Amino acid sequence: MSSLINLISQYGRDTFILPILCLVSIVVTILIYLFLSDRKFTKYILGIILLVLALIDGIYSYSIFTTPKGLVTAWIGVILASCGFVGVCTGFIIDIIDSIKRSYETYGKEDGKK
Repeated sequence: MSSLINLISQYGRDTFILPILCLVSIVVTILIYLFLSDRKFTKYILGIILLVLALIDGIYSYSIFTTPKGLVTAWIGVILASCGFVGVCTGFIIDIIDSIKRSYETYGKEDGKK
């Protein structure tokens, strides 16, 4: 049990970077939406790129998993995949909010005419 606590305390600093990078992914996705909102697909670009990079890194880290470098590359793949999923989910949430706003404006104009 004490060895598990030692491992957590030793590598606990590495786990603090994951939420920070996920927040950066959210902010960048929102900025992409705000500045490049002419196309619907643009808000998903960051998440898809991160997921592709995570897949490539996952395949690479699987081939070298038993080496000391393998765990480090697997951890990088986990970080990339997490940030990619957060970016795609943020894009979905933005898309839902945008469609609700558009439907509210459409139905609000129809109600005002009556």
